[in-house]
Amino acid sequence: MAKRGNNEGSIRRRKDGRWEARLQVGWKDDGKPDVKYRYAKTRREVAGKLDILKQEIALGKVTDGDKMYFTAWTRRAYDIFKKPTIKPATQEVYEATIRHFDGSVIDVPLKDLTTSTIQLFLNQKAAKYSRQTVRRMRTMIGWSLRKAVQERYIIYNPFEGTALPKCNTENEREVIALTLDDTKKLLDYAEKNNKKSEAMIIALTLTLLKTGMRIGEALALNASDVSGDAINIDKTLRYTNNEFVTSTAKTQNSVRVVPYPDSLKRYLKIWEITKKENRLVFGSDWSGEDYYFCTETGRPLYARNVLRAYRRLLKRAGIEDVDKYCLHSLRHTFATRLWELGVQPSTAAQLLGHDVVTMLKHYTEVGEQFKVDAINKLDAII
Repeated sequence: MAKRGNNEGSIRRRKDGRWEARLQVGWKDDGKPDVKYRYAKTRREVAGKLDILKQEIALGKVTDGDKMYFTAWTRRAYDIFKKPTIKPATQEVYEATIRHFDGSVIDVPLKDLTTSTIQLFLNQKAAKYSRQTVRRMRTMIGWSLRKAVQERYIIYNPFEGTALPKCNTENEREVIALTLDDTKKLLDYAEKNNKKSEAMIIALTLTLLKTGMRIGEALALNASDVSGDAINIDKTLRYTNNEFVTSTAKTQNSVRVVPYPDSLKRYLKIWEITKKENRLVFGSDWSGEDYYFCTETGRPLYARNVLRAYRRLLKRAGIEDVDKYCLHSLRHTFATRLWELGVQPSTAAQLLGHDVVTMLKHYTEVGEQFKVDAINKLDAII
């Protein structure tokens, strides 16, 4: 006999002689399968009952969509299908997105959710949040409802027909590159500074600026990753759920070896000497963890603390309005200067740990300038 597929049900003969048909119609609140049963004296009779049960499901008569609320379902579907497949950093993004659904106009029984209600929710969020954030919410809603259809909580998907609304551009947080003048102020300050208390933040800041690394990649570095002329990048560090988590690099392209210039070696050397002195000073209080950039006791760094120290450094360097510069601005500066120097997109992408298409998408103003330069060069010969 051919094996039955999913949602086809099964038939068996019980010990008491009766025939039993069973069919999973969804999931219960405790996460266990919701199975419906039908019984009869003969196999033919129970098979007929099984067919009727399937028809009832197709008409929406045997689902629990009237009991399961959208947010509760989304959390369950996320825990079962999505969470085990993604990294901790991505989990944080998904879970933050789901929190937007709590107590909102779409937090209703699945069967009561309509296309217009979903669109109303998106419109409300678009007035407060950036396009990227609202797009993420819409994507999660669509994914959740497709799963609800697959699990037979609902018989049609009300997400179809919704659209991403125009969002409040005031909420868009643009990452900008350091200006040439601000970059010079930073480098001049680092050149003249000899404070051991600033050795770490100067070394880390200039590493990000001169290699284009992501902050999570830099914080995950071990001593063995930093050689005399290059840095091996293959992991990332993030603080999540009250603990530091080291995971594999963001993408396959993110695994790379990036050479660094002689101008950076001096600051790395100063930091390494300072770190050795700290190890002697703190003795048994020194952590046994092998982080290249670390606290004075050898422990991993919180990215938010690094951001505060970085902005204090910029202020001391004489840079105004430092809040406009985030840590990712250093990576953005690296990419922008490469482009200005005429470095090929493929080479820049390798240094940044991107594929070319993704790089052009992230650094749109650089990509636009590349297209303008290309047209101007072509115009000069034809």
